[in-house]
Amino acid sequence: MDALSEILRVVQMSGAFFVNARFSAPWCYQSPKASLAAPWLDPTAEQVVIFHLITEGGCRVEMDGAPPMEVHEGDVVMFPGGSAHRMTSAPGLPPPRGAADLKKLFASRPRRLAYGGGGAPTRIVCGYLACDTRLARLLLDGLPPLVRISLRDSEAGAWLESSVRYALAEARTPRSGGASLLSRLAELLFIEVLRRYVHQHEGHAGWRALATASSARPSTRCTSSPVANGPSPTWRALQAPRVRYWPSGSSNWSARRRCST
Repeated sequence: MDALSEILRVVQMSGAFFVNARFSAPWCYQSPKASLAAPWLDPTAEQVVIFHLITEGGCRVEMDGAPPMEVHEGDVVMFPGGSAHRMTSAPGLPPPRGAADLKKLFASRPRRLAYGGGGAPTRIVCGYLACDTRLARLLLDGLPPLVRISLRDSEAGAWLESSVRYALAEARTPRSGGASLLSRLAELLFIEVLRRYVHQHEGHAGWRALATASSARPSTRCTSSPVANGPSPTWRALQAPRVRYWPSGSSNWSARRRCST
């Protein structure tokens, strides 16, 4: 099994889409730090990663300390470090006045937003992935502050984008299961972004280190390693009891620890 699959198998995570937005130029959307949004998205999560899927139009992504980036239909932008950022139709535009009420914004998911000056439209779906600190330490810390991947250059990506559109439509119907469908698709979208980034950066030293750790993994978990020198620091982290987040209600989450063999 490859290193990325092994890490994703061991580390538990959950995701959801929290905003379904339609903007019209000129417009600007300010996204807060993930640490500020986390208490409203998933209070029990140790780490929250925010990402956006552009389903129509395009925009400019601005983040302090980084050059601006142009994104287009079919692009997914992810912020592994949880940095605050702006998405805007043109440079120099301010976000709407007043601080965003995060509790109100995230109370109903996915929250529908619509504002702007009536010009060219842009549709954006905002999601998050909640995980424990091991995934952040093993994988996310090696990523740049901003990752962009296009879903339009493969059939699998196009299928995933189409599925997100379908699930958003289903979430507005009275039929049961819509929220669960969106949650699973958010997780799939996150994993697809990681898979594509790994494929594009196979020579990166961080991925080579993960591959080495994967090939040297112990045969079982939650037991002592049969290897004389013990497992690598990476696999000692993976051997720790896993945390899985289980839904215990419409808005509350509880954690249960378990260990796999």
